[in-house]
Amino acid sequence: MKRFHPAVSFACFLSVLLLTMLLRDPVVMAGSLFGGVLYSCALSDKARVKEDLKFYPVLFLLVTLTNPVFSHNGVTPLFFLNGNAFTLEALVYGAFIASALVAVLLWSRAYSEVVTSDKFLFLFGRALPKTALVLSVCLRYLPLLRRDAKRLKESAKTLGLYTKESFVDRFASNVQVYYALVGRTLENAVAAAGSMRARGFGAGKNVPFAAFRRTPRDVVGGGVLFLLLACVLAPVLAGATGASFYPVFSLPPFSLFSAAFYAAFLLLALFPSLAELEVTVRWRLFQSKL
Repeated sequence: MKRFHPAVSFACFLSVLLLTMLLRDPVVMAGSLFGGVLYSCALSDKARVKEDLKFYPVLFLLVTLTNPVFSHNGVTPLFFLNGNAFTLEALVYGAFIASALVAVLLWSRAYSEVVTSDKFLFLFGRALPKTALVLSVCLRYLPLLRRDAKRLKESAKTLGLYTKESFVDRFASNVQVYYALVGRTLENAVAAAGSMRARGFGAGKNVPFAAFRRTPRDVVGGGVLFLLLACVLAPVLAGATGASFYPVFSLPPFSLFSAAFYAAFLLLALFPSLAELEVTVRWRLFQSKL
């Protein structure tokens, strides 16, 4: 997706994210989760994938098992815990919510890596210059804060902090690192504001640097995205999608209409991974001809 025009990349991620957050269909959620995992693995290195394996499965199980503990709706009890029913419907709904949460986190991270700040400014710099700039700066500061926090924590360890295993010592050390991080962030913000003023920001009309040109590949990719999105939205607007979780879990009746809907959404969720696969195959073919 990095090789596509920013408009195509932005439309793809926005479509998948909105459909994942708005549709109440387990099949759609499974497809979104599968596509998000596949594309995240394509973007990340092995070390990042190992970190994700330590976080996302635990988060999924935690959310899945927490819902039946607090929600006892449903007519199919699996067992009773302190007199409260642990129902199948609540467990399925917990898995649905967990899948949606993990899928949104994965797609959001992929979006931040593909649609960078310069691409976002290119898309919205003319129509909403101030809003685009603020969002771009905020998105840029998130990875910077994470990097600075890691460096400050490593520096604090060399100064003698985090030497004890007690909770109080770790909490006090984290507070000192937090204070240092806030001070450093404010200093960077003041420096950035001074630099922008010195460069004449706001003194005249903004003219963003347009480094992206449309290619035939972008036109084809955009057309495919439009067709897939139309095939997904038609059943949604017709009310032929959506599952019922309470009091009994049930899926919408299967038909060719619903099969086309699920196939179109799966292709939409797999579109970024298929684009990366296409680039990899073309590169291998080019290497084989050398």
